[in-house]
Amino acid sequence: YKFGVLYCKKDQTSEEEIYRNCDSSPRFERFLSILGDRITLQGFQGYKGQLDIKNNTTGTESIYTKYYGNQIMYHVSTLLPYNQDCGQQLMRKRHIGNDIVTFIFQENDAPPFSPRIIRSNFQHVFIVVRPVYDASQNLIFKVAVTKACGIADFGPSLPKEGLFTDEDELRDFLLTKAINGENATKRSCKFRYLAMRTRMQYLKDMYGRFTTNLTVDHVPKYGNSSYDI
Repeated sequence: YKFGVLYCKKDQTSEEEIYRNCDSSPRFERFLSILGDRITLQGFQGYKGQLDIKNNTTGTESIYTKYYGNQIMYHVSTLLPYNQDCGQQLMRKRHIGNDIVTFIFQENDAPPFSPRIIRSNFQHVFIVVRPVYDASQNLIFKVAVTKACGIADFGPSLPKEGLFTDEDELRDFLLTKAINGENATKRSCKFRYLAMRTRMQYLKDMYGRFTTNLTVDHVPKYGNSSYDI
């Protein structure tokens, strides 16, 4: 599985603002450590999730984990290459925009997340995580989940008020929810249509690249030709 991870700061309300974030925060780094382990991409031997493990063209590090036999690679916006000349950060969006499930990590002073700001045909499930502090000023996490229309419900269910005080329980919930969300999306009619349309476009592109209009001269059958030996 490959899942996207976007980092949202205070007052950020557009896709472009979120994709342009380069630095993180201690709270975001803690969240990433819940999702998986930080790995060096060059020479990585596990599931690469379409990231470059030879020449560092997709960054030098990423977040990766294994969960009940499933390998998971994350496309983390702040770890993917940043292009100061590209306002839309197409390199980052090329990966995250093609992930079915996206984690949105919002700082506690960020505005509420709306999936309407995301322009993508493939991002169908958003798991929104926000750090909050309890009465004793302990850091806990609040989770919300939204999905596109036409996708069947999938578990597990959120706890009361979506609050998690235990990080192991949070990890189990997030990974199970993300895997189930991707599986549910792939079973939906809408996604099957999109996937078929994408495959057809790939085939058309391949046809254009590898076919030729050259004609081949007629070659006589061996039986009608004579050869000097």
